[in-house]
Amino acid sequence: MITGSYSVKKGDYLSGGQVSSKIKEILSKLGIASEIIRKIMIAVYEAEMNVIIHSYGGEISFVIDDEKIEVTVKDTGPGIPRIDLAIQEGYSTAPDEAKEMGFGAGMGLPNIKKNSDYFVIHSEPTGTLLKILILVKSDKDFSKVDSYVHVTVEKCKKCLRCISRCPTEAIRLYENNLHILSHHCINCNECIRICPTRVFDLKYYEKNCKEDKQKIFIAPSPWIASVLINYSWEEFEEEIYHKKGFKIFPLALWEDVLIEETQRYIENNEKVKFPLILPVCPAVLYWIQTEYPALIENIAPYLGPVETAINSFPEQRNISFVPSCPAQMSAINSNKNSNMGINMIPPQESYEVIKDICKSINKKKEIDKIHNIDGKKNESDGVITVSGIEQVKTFLENMEKKKLPIHIKTVELYACYNGCFGSPYWIEEPTMAKIIFDSFWKKQRQRYEKKKIDAIFRVSTINSRKGVRLDEDVIVAIQKLSEIEKINKKLPGYDCGVCGAPSCLNFAEDIVVMQKDINGCPYLNKT
Repeated sequence: MITGSYSVKKGDYLSGGQVSSKIKEILSKLGIASEIIRKIMIAVYEAEMNVIIHSYGGEISFVIDDEKIEVTVKDTGPGIPRIDLAIQEGYSTAPDEAKEMGFGAGMGLPNIKKNSDYFVIHSEPTGTLLKILILVKSDKDFSKVDSYVHVTVEKCKKCLRCISRCPTEAIRLYENNLHILSHHCINCNECIRICPTRVFDLKYYEKNCKEDKQKIFIAPSPWIASVLINYSWEEFEEEIYHKKGFKIFPLALWEDVLIEETQRYIENNEKVKFPLILPVCPAVLYWIQTEYPALIENIAPYLGPVETAINSFPEQRNISFVPSCPAQMSAINSNKNSNMGINMIPPQESYEVIKDICKSINKKKEIDKIHNIDGKKNESDGVITVSGIEQVKTFLENMEKKKLPIHIKTVELYACYNGCFGSPYWIEEPTMAKIIFDSFWKKQRQRYEKKKIDAIFRVSTINSRKGVRLDEDVIVAIQKLSEIEKINKKLPGYDCGVCGAPSCLNFAEDIVVMQKDINGCPYLNKT
């Protein structure tokens, strides 16, 4: 049995959602099914906000066992005069302050009731008591995601930047052995980007290409922008075909089709969960599967642009692609057709190809002036873009708690700033490169539309990942979690990373799960 209790302060809007997030973290470690976690998150968050908006403060406590979670919410004054009205959708007594911040829509108690298996409320002028019970079950189906981040331990200087900056706390440094917990890793670029000694890199797998087939090169937009910075695209395209045999297809073709097909999907389906997340960044999809499983049903039901592009050439066995991150490599390897060979070209090697091809091309005398480049995004598609690991994290957390300030139909989420243009493997400044490519693409897209391009509907469902799950058996997981809490109380709480784990709680978990020695904490005997 797991228990906990948290105080909630009146008017503390900035802290709203903290209790529901802490309970979600516990349930994830117990392996509770994602749809149950979603119900509990909504119910607890709404209860938490009700205390913040309507009471003088209160407390939320919970008890979790292998069958159910019981949540008790108790606050002080002024009570609810008409409970029969309060449980009706749209009825609100929230103050103007709350409404100005986007709260108080009159859906609090209705949402709690809707997402609870048992719901009881009692109120009087001195306060309100709310009891919620939700039956739990464990997840059985999980997606497996391998890490495609290569680690060269010899280069590590133990600066601990990677440990503190990894968004999913997947990196450990124990006994001079730096390694990545693959069940946590989302294959983003953050460790690659932040490491000063290039300990991390892309992990490549064997090529499987037939030389007698036509060579197809699916060109990422940042790669095209790196050519456009200094050279004529038409000349480059012609020269790379004659010298290397590559026929180029910009990846942007499939990115555009995904947006267009998603708009049609929205128009033809009444039960779409908004905002609909475009599957453009596989790192973000892995992140949702790992830490935000309740949002899986918001992902548009299509393969991502990279997988779709590769599967658009079913007869082809010589396709080349330059990945921008380990996540793209993972997505390709897990979704590729077994009869298809994919030649993954390292970014640095691709720059050598550019240099080689451009030896016989006259260098452009001057790059287009930025004020002459049309970098405006087509606003008619109604797609909102959020990029950067911290910004995406904030967005997903707000989306999970239904705290988005505006109604959004479709959203693109990229782990890298400015999308793939912000990958550490591309040498050009991201904003400039994106503007240059957008201007090019606006004029050139029709040249590449002769080949029929379609979005590919995702046949297999997206499942959550095991992630932080402690054990297959919920009862055993509860026992382990209790042990972790006991050990965590013995640790100093500095979260310094010196032990090799990102935080004291992570270290306590590793002691239980990975059998690490508690004496690995250098400050334990000093506190």
